[in-house]
Amino acid sequence: MPENACAVRPQAATAGEPSPRTCIQVARQAAILAVTAADDAMTAVCHSRSGAAIAVGKRRIA
Repeated sequence: MPENACAVRPQAATAGEPSPRTCIQVARQAAILAVTAADDAMTAVCHSRSGAAIAVGKRRIA
């Protein structure tokens, strides 16, 4: 069995209720989006801090 294959037996979903496979797919996509958002936030913090350090350095020289 492939490592990312669903080990849960397929079940018939009732109307309006997602299947286990759909839930897993949604959870995986949400995890990917969360990691991407965290990476973007960390990048923004790093850029913000480096820009602040440059600005402080320029004030000291002037």
